[in-house]
Amino acid sequence: MISTALDAGAVVESLYLAPQERDDLEALADRILALGGRVFSLEEGVLERVASAMSPQPAMAIVGSPIKSALPELKHGVVVLVEDLRDPGNAGTIVRSADAFGAQAVVFTGSSVDPTNPKVVRSTAGSLFHLPIVKCSVEDAFEALENSGFTSAATVMRGNAQLGVDPLADRLALWVGNEAHGLSAAVVDRCALRLSIPMQGSSESLNAGVAASIALYEAQRQGISSAAGRSTMDVGKDA
Repeated sequence: MISTALDAGAVVESLYLAPQERDDLEALADRILALGGRVFSLEEGVLERVASAMSPQPAMAIVGSPIKSALPELKHGVVVLVEDLRDPGNAGTIVRSADAFGAQAVVFTGSSVDPTNPKVVRSTAGSLFHLPIVKCSVEDAFEALENSGFTSAATVMRGNAQLGVDPLADRLALWVGNEAHGLSAAVVDRCALRLSIPMQGSSESLNAGVAASIALYEAQRQGISSAAGRSTMDVGKDA
């Protein structure tokens, strides 16, 4: 994860190493020192006390936040927006899938989990640093999307368009809602499409992260998603 952040141009302020791991991570430490960062060797047991994970990795770093407060200039492709998404695992899965399938950005709105939550960061497997991650209000998100000519699609259980059946817009804003309650009526009402995933089994609905991933894959299959269209990021410049 730390190497991925460095590769993406993020600012690594400091690196903290478990005492027995300094030699194995010497190349990473040297790289951070060369970029003006600091490296600290911790005493036995310190990293385990300060890390949020039950069984932490032997290295921990303080990295400049990649989170932006406004959407970048948008081109054709897909933007994923989540409203009141609470589960860190779902959030990380959506960011990771958005990266894998070439989305333009992921936007966290409403009372969604903080994208810098340690569990979200870990579950993105580094994708947090590969594409713009934005945290803003629902209203600001809709305004930016409308100004860029994007068609908003609400993911719902029963919609007026079916994934894999109907064509998607080449500028698609894919909205994903809360795990228990879905999208708010206010967001659904502002979306031009109500998009559902055809299912043949007995399950009532899909996990939010899974549903978003399926929709992103279908957008890629239709030739909509394009990582090449992403705007350049100033990763890690915001504290």
